[in-house]
Amino acid sequence: MSGFQFEKLNLADAETRREYESTFHDCFAKVTSNRLIHRLWLWDYTAGRVAARIPYAQQTILGLRDGAGSLDTAMAFNTGMRELQSAAFGFAVPDGRRCFEILTFFSLSDRTLKVKLDFWRRCLEELRALGYRDGYATTARRPLASYRRLGWRVVDETSLEGERRYFLHYDLAGATRSNAA
Repeated sequence: MSGFQFEKLNLADAETRREYESTFHDCFAKVTSNRLIHRLWLWDYTAGRVAARIPYAQQTILGLRDGAGSLDTAMAFNTGMRELQSAAFGFAVPDGRRCFEILTFFSLSDRTLKVKLDFWRRCLEELRALGYRDGYATTARRPLASYRRLGWRVVDETSLEGERRYFLHYDLAGATRSNAA
């Protein structure tokens, strides 16, 4: 991730949240093929901001800043798991091991595969250090192959408003550094 600074975002800071929500918006505002994201997240079209429905107190957000210090890439995790974003699609996390849910991943720039994989590895290291063992996420059909290459497996699927959604599981405890990306 040469030239990029990896960090855990300080969600207590209002300016950091504003920058995150604005970048989140800029990355997804142009997506027209995925109508369900406009129901899943909290959109403020006037202010140009987007937030997940999960409160920030239950999130861990990891990001990359560019050489100018601007947030460029971020992955948000539901680490509180009191609520589940995936419940909007009818999915539920099994009880048991300490788990997280990916709420979103975005990047303003067209990152190389190496940068994306390095970012993913760093996120996994952070989550392991925090004691997480299992990950969950939902995805549309188009990115599904990428998730599978990273070791995710489909545990359920559904169709809403004609759009397919897949519920995925990642065994963080069983993943080794060599098969994590």
